[in-house]
Amino acid sequence: MTAKKKTTAKKHAVTKKPSRKEQLRNESIGLTCVLVATLVAGAQSVVAKMGFALALTPLVMLVLRSTIFLPVYSLYMFRKFKPAFIYPKHLRKTVLYTMCIGALGMYVLPVLTMTALKYTSAGIVTVIVFTYPIFVILFNAVIMRVLPPFIHIATFFMIQVGIYLLLGGGTAALKGNLKGALLAFSVSVFFSCYHLMMKSFASRLGTRRYSFHAVMGAYIACLIHFFLTEKVSTLYVNQAQFLSIFAFTLVSFIPMFLLTESSQRIGVSRTALINSMSPFLTMIYAYFILGEVLSHQQVAGGFVVICSILLLEKDLLRLFIPRYRKRTTLVTTPD
Repeated sequence: MTAKKKTTAKKHAVTKKPSRKEQLRNESIGLTCVLVATLVAGAQSVVAKMGFALALTPLVMLVLRSTIFLPVYSLYMFRKFKPAFIYPKHLRKTVLYTMCIGALGMYVLPVLTMTALKYTSAGIVTVIVFTYPIFVILFNAVIMRVLPPFIHIATFFMIQVGIYLLLGGGTAALKGNLKGALLAFSVSVFFSCYHLMMKSFASRLGTRRYSFHAVMGAYIACLIHFFLTEKVSTLYVNQAQFLSIFAFTLVSFIPMFLLTESSQRIGVSRTALINSMSPFLTMIYAYFILGEVLSHQQVAGGFVVICSILLLEKDLLRLFIPRYRKRTTLVTTPD
């Protein structure tokens, strides 16, 4: 009887709410993390193009980036979350599928993105890849066999108009940007498919185990591709090239850790909303660092695309229009 009473008491125990000071601290740390992550993530395409200027190929950059990052990431995951990697035998096939999905999302798609950067400006590629949420919604509607809401269909067509303007539609710039834009568009479509597959397997394995095995799968695919198509001598780089690859590693993976921390403190929706400003930053960085100048029409097109995606965010009204805000505490739980 005593054991039953203790169990019942534990179930009905009320968790102590954090104080106002702790809430403000969590809020400030979460916002700082997502702001820094957004500033850093916006520079990823620009740093990649700087590596191309030093005669580095996308494949070499990805191999060396993964070689630098993977040991650090593995050590971090095993030290902090070691119990999460003990899984039963029936999950082995799921782990194998996860590694294949990771090879698609974390290797094939980055290769396509970096190839697109060789043909068009960093701002254009980043904005087009940023359109993947609308494809997630549309593909999910197809899977569920339901008609998407009118607002989603209208948003899709707004995005297409924005992309046409962004590419310099009606001007000579359209032809020069078309090849890179098609590659970036394919990345957006396949990235949405990756997200839908990821959701299923992450729920079976857990987020941490899924992330670890997906990264491993991407690295193995990267090495296989490299040894089949390149010579080992291409991995020998000079000091400037190494610094470029090291910077590329930092801007690729620092945001991942910061966004995870931010999501735990201020919620996934708010984190995603603030982080969606990174395409604007990419366009600014590309202008000041690479000297990539976009016309007023192209800037307007990018603005239309990004605003269209932001309209899909349910928390947009709650955050910026007072009458839609809910009376909740400062610290929100991850969605």
